[in-house]
Order: sequence, then structure tokens, then C-alpha cells
Amino acid sequence: MIGISMKREKLNQSGFASLVVGLILVLVLALMTVGFSALVRREQSNTLNKQLSSQAYYAAETGINDAVRDLQLDPHAGAKTQCTKSNSYPDVVESNGDALDSSSQVGYTCVLVSVATNDLLYNTLSNTDWMAVQATSENPIDHMTIAWQNYSSPDCYQSSVNTANGGGNFKPLSSFKSGCAVGAAPTDAVEFSITPLDGAHYDRATLLKNTYQVILYPSTTGSTTTTYSQAGGVASQPYISGACGPHAKIGGFTQDGGISYCQATINSLPAGYNRFLVAMKTVYGTQTNVNITGFSGTNKISFTGTQAVIDATGKAQNVLRRIQVRVPLTAAAGTTNLPNALSGGDGICKRMVSSPSSPTTFYNVAGTTAGAGDSCNGAL
Repeated sequence: MIGISMKREKLNQSGFASLVVGLILVLVLALMTVGFSALVRREQSNTLNKQLSSQAYYAAETGINDAVRDLQLDPHAGAKTQCTKSNSYPDVVESNGDALDSSSQVGYTCVLVSVATNDLLYNTLSNTDWMAVQATSENPIDHMTIAWQNYSSPDCYQSSVNTANGGGNFKPLSSFKSGCAVGAAPTDAVEFSITPLDGAHYDRATLLKNTYQVILYPSTTGSTTTTYSQAGGVASQPYISGACGPHAKIGGFTQDGGISYCQATINSLPAGYNRFLVAMKTVYGTQTNVNITGFSGTNKISFTGTQAVIDATGKAQNVLRRIQVRVPLTAAAGTTNLPNALSGGDGICKRMVSSPSSPTTFYNVAGTTAGAGDSCNGAL
């Protein structure tokens, strides 16, 4: 018998495993390269879009500035309702988006101007100068609502009307802001006065008699309405609560997790009036948004010739930016005073001299000729 010896060989598969691992690594590296390339392209696209967005925004601002310049030269230029050339706005040059820089395709495509607004919005109040405006409406106004809030910081309200601080003066700012959360600022109190105007000549006594002045107080409780009266500047209810807290959205107001502001109403304005002198300033100097709305019954009345709303669209290549601003029409030169008005500090004594007819006549605070013993009398 012949014996056969069988030897079993063991196959070595280490080379095949290495090949598989190598292929997986190549695939992973390829995917990483593709992903990184896509990320780089996305970042480049985002950077370009941000740059184009900024250029479009500045182009829109240029359109705003061109329209403002025309309004400063002619506050009665009127409305601009079409995205086309207007003789009333010669500085506004609209195009397909290349008028400012044709090589980069940057320009503004449309500028619209409205001289009628459903409300008046101001955000530059201070505690040193009065913001004075002549508010003219299309129809008579029988009551006016004033809303206010902080310009930027979250609002912090008072629980009640409380000004007591040794003689009834306003509390110091440190006490006024006590209890506010970190990052929040106390909503300011606003001094507000309104004088109906009918176009007739007024003497000083009549203007004082017709002026109604109140303090709008940022509290969450208390009466939110007051009634106009001819009381020579002394309101029957000098402090009005704002019932501060969440309210319906108002154009131009900031929104921090839900719109929140203070709001008060002056009722029973003289019948038939559609023109008012409105003056306001803050007590503590916090920059404050103020929104003024006029009503006849339940109908909201538009204001005309007081503020202009300028709407501009800028374009940079294929990116569009649209912005909207308000500018005053009754003080187009940039001052907060009315035309032909004088503004002085909050001093008690005022001295004026009229020249050339009466170059040495002085007048005291009561509007009469100053006498020898008058504390406001003296030499220039």
C-alpha cells in the first residue's frame, strides 16, 4: 500500500486586507476633500453675499440721502410714488442698479417718498432740549395717543406713579432704575405738551392758555387717559400712567420677544382742529422712541406735511436691500425747533431786545415791559 501525505497550505490574506483599508482611506480622504472644497466655496459665497449686501445697503442709503437733500431744499416737494425720474427730486437718479458704480453693478433701483403717515415716530428725545414739531393732520383730531419705549435697551417699568423725593420732585435716576434686571434700563418719563393752532395770530397769553402739558409716566398701573383743558399749561392730572407692558405691534418700535411699551391718551381735544404744536422731552435723558397717533372717533387720522417716509431699494449685482426712514418736513434743515422759533435754556428769566424800532426795550418772563426793579432787567 502506498501512503499519500497531504499538506494543507494556509492562505495569507493580509495583502487583501491592506488593500481594502487603503481603498477606504482613499475614499475618506476624497470625501473630506470634497467636503472641505464645498465648505470653502460656501464661505466664499457667504463672504461675497455679505459684501454685496453691504454694498446694496449703502446704495439704498445713498438714495435716502439724495431724497433728503431734495427735501431740505424744498420741503414741499410732495410725494414720489413711482420708481422713475421726478422733477421734484432732481438728485434722485434711479437705474437698473449700476448708477453708482457701473463696473461693480452697484446703485439704487427705486426711491419712493410719502408725505402722509398714519403716525409720527421720533427717537432722538433728550432731557435738555425740547423736540418741537407742528403736527398737521388731514382731518380734525379729537384725541391723541402717545406710546413710548426705550430706543435700544430692554424696558424696565415702575410699578406705580411715584415721584416723591423731598418735596415732590422726581426721584434720582439711581432710585428710578432700582429693581431693573441686568441689561435692562428704566423706561424714561416724558414731558409732553400740546397746543392747538388754527392759523390765526396768537399772543403769548393765548398760547400759554391753550397749551396743555402732562408727564407721561412709565408705570404699569394707574389711569392712562387725561382730558385736555385750557388751563394755562397746568394739567388737571399732571401724571398719566402708561399701562406699560405688552401691546399690539407699532411701526418703528423694537421687539424683544414680544412688543412692549407704554401708552397714554389725551382726550377731548378742541373740536375742529387739525394742526397742533407738540413739544416733548425726557426727564432722565434716556434715548426714547415716541409714537404719536391721532384719532377721530375710532378712525385713525393721517398726518400730512409733518414727516416724510422715504423707501429706497439698493442693488449690488443680484443682491437687493430695502430700507425705510423718516425725516421731518417742518424742520427740514435738521433742527428740532420750528421755523422762526427761538430756543433757550430752562432758565426762569428771559430778556429780549427788538431792533431797530426798540433797541433797548427788555421784556420779562410775563411778556410785559421790564421795570427798574425787575429781576430780569439789566444792561446788555
